[in-house]
Amino acid sequence: VGRMTGTTQKLGLLALLVGLCPETSAAASAAASADGESTSAADELTAYVQKTMALLHPSSAAIVVSVGQQIVFERYLPGSFEGLPETVVDENSLWALASATKSYGAAILLMLVHEGVVGLDDPVSESLPLFEQPGDGPFARTAVTLRHLASHTSGLGHRARTQDTPPDSAIVLTEPGVDFQYSWLGVHMLERAIEAATGEDYERLLHRKLLEPMALQATRFVYEPDPDLQLMPCIAGDYEDPARHYAWSHIGGRISSGLLATARDVNHFGQLWAFEGTLRGHTYFTPELARQAWTHHGTRALGNGAYGLLWWLFPEEEGYVMSGATHTVSAVVPADHAVVTVMRNYIAAPAPEFSFYEDKLALVRFAKQFARE
Repeated sequence: VGRMTGTTQKLGLLALLVGLCPETSAAASAAASADGESTSAADELTAYVQKTMALLHPSSAAIVVSVGQQIVFERYLPGSFEGLPETVVDENSLWALASATKSYGAAILLMLVHEGVVGLDDPVSESLPLFEQPGDGPFARTAVTLRHLASHTSGLGHRARTQDTPPDSAIVLTEPGVDFQYSWLGVHMLERAIEAATGEDYERLLHRKLLEPMALQATRFVYEPDPDLQLMPCIAGDYEDPARHYAWSHIGGRISSGLLATARDVNHFGQLWAFEGTLRGHTYFTPELARQAWTHHGTRALGNGAYGLLWWLFPEEEGYVMSGATHTVSAVVPADHAVVTVMRNYIAAPAPEFSFYEDKLALVRFAKQFARE
């Protein structure tokens, strides 16, 4: 796939911005046409994020961009807190990652594969006795592998969250390894399988193998209110109980969602992937395994966001994205060692003109633009 030139890519990013906010079109187009370098990537990204904040109202935002292992741009944008508790927005703010949490699970899974503890194509039955029996569904549980769980191609349906999963809920509805079907239950089973294979609680495993070695000191699960933490609210509404404004972590769903982190921590985690598993002399997993995570699995249409192993894929742009329903996004471009992290804080239906797919694509392109400036 050919890469865009600086000016062509800049026009493309401005087009995305114009699509979100038509009134900016005249000034943006004139500037780009007159001089492809007339606006900086930092200016354009800030303007872009501000427009998305309006469409995700109420929303605040944090932006951290790194190229190589250096932060080259950082900005915090307090927004509207209508229907939310007022909160300071800065480098200490803890944002709910929602499903962006899954990409940390991908790192843990690849680390265990790298160490020979498990294999991606190991049957889940090697870890969970439940999968030793075919079950009552049209397809056998015995055929499900760890790769299937991590790529949402296990055939397990999407089930409401629960701390425990009774055996009769693990019914395989479609042929494993074929159809993409987003499955909270499948990721729940992945967490249980990892715990069974290692003999260790998932949260402790995550801290010991990833968060502590990478010095991601602000990244954590939060199960209940803590006045010492600067939590960003993410659920608007008129609630008598202030705790309902926050997305809490829960046992059994910690690979799927529940991490909170600062924007800097999320960006630093993205750097691990930008360098394909080795950072500051420590190899967590190999480039070959990173490429497994960035390989499209299943039948999901490529034009609507391909999916690998707990990562969204934009192969035509050489970019990869971790993202969550709070509209937190970290876009990684390994070829440029570039990471753009944008944290936002609202779980709700956005304005109709907002496309989360286009938003992720735009941030991948911004990562490439920062690398070229």
